Amino acid sequence: MTREARSILERLPERLFLTDREISRLAPSVVPWLREDYSRNEILKCLTEATPAQVDSVAGLISWRLKNFTPEHTPSAAVPVPRPAAPVRVE
Repeated sequence: MTREARSILERLPERLFLTDREISRLAPSVVPWLREDYSRNEILKCLTEATPAQVDSVAGLISWRLKNFTPEHTPSAAVPVPRPAAPVRVE
């Protein structure tokens, strides 16, 4: 799962660039979210949504969000429940 966590952090927008060393340090903090079945997009949204225009320390911002935020599960498309077949009358 750490590999998937690294992959998520590598997909941050360019203005939120993290060095390889920072990604290695932060990736273990993403793993619990993956274990809780948050999707890659839900995690990225949580880490990147409504960030300040100027970020002095991207690693600090991402670290803070990993500790203090929780991604929101996006509702999946509703899967219709099949109706049971009408009972057949046997005479």
